[in-house]
Amino acid sequence: MLKFTFKRMFSAAATVFVLITLTFFLLKMIPNGLFADPNISKEMRARLYELYGLDKPVWQQYLIYMKNLLRLDLGDSIAYPGRKITTMILDPATGNGLPMSMKLGIASLLFSVPTGIALGTVAGLNRGRFLDKLMIGISLVGVSVPSFVFATMSVTVFGNILGWLPTTGFSTPREMALPIFCLSLGTIATISRLMRTSLVELESADFIKTAKAKGLRRSKIVFRHQIRNALLPIVTVLGPITASLLTGTFVVEAIFNIKGLGGYYVESISNRDYGLVMGLTVIFGTFLVVCNLVVDIVYGLIDPRIRLKQ
Repeated sequence: MLKFTFKRMFSAAATVFVLITLTFFLLKMIPNGLFADPNISKEMRARLYELYGLDKPVWQQYLIYMKNLLRLDLGDSIAYPGRKITTMILDPATGNGLPMSMKLGIASLLFSVPTGIALGTVAGLNRGRFLDKLMIGISLVGVSVPSFVFATMSVTVFGNILGWLPTTGFSTPREMALPIFCLSLGTIATISRLMRTSLVELESADFIKTAKAKGLRRSKIVFRHQIRNALLPIVTVLGPITASLLTGTFVVEAIFNIKGLGGYYVESISNRDYGLVMGLTVIFGTFLVVCNLVVDIVYGLIDPRIRLKQ
């Protein structure tokens, strides 16, 4: 198991390194430079390049950036002079930025995963019946319709027309209801479909037939054998699902006026604040790789066959 874990950790570290390197040099290839405003004089532009260390060769800028990154220093923002990108992302003073996106993501994860498993179990155990067809229809809608469409419809129907729930903020349970629901629908649909498919496939498995032949109760077969084994495919998708939920969704945050990382990403691109773009990309990419690493290790613990293949 240690060999398997170290191989996965090395692969994850290499992936993060490649991601950071590619992002850094791709941003340097964007035309017109950082200060493309025609109102900025050549002398002022030169002083700004010198101030931010952009007058050095690209390879020197890269080495400096990587050295600072090892100290968890993502550099300074260009659009917000004097502000550190790390402080902007973490935002300890107001709790916005990454903490707000994490709050939204954790709430959505805690809601969507058990709900998806429950709906998929109901559908799988009632194959071909009304409940199964209903769950399939709901999951198809959840997979097909983007979250921002659900968010817009929810704001219009539940907020503006019916007035049942607030449509901005994320501090009270009533304010949290709509964002969590809209962000979770796609995850619920994905997990429920996987769970249903796994349960249906396990119906014809040899160990299930053996359990039935031994005369075990259906409830014992379902909970001890079918559901337990059907959860394995769910584990494989939890990595990217967790990363996407915990880092928030830009459009959902914008629609419900949630001050998470989404607003910073949109602003950083429109303001050509490439340092902030780079910092957010590093955060998102690293988070995704770490989540996948944890899932790989957990999956290796659950299923020893995965370790033996390495």
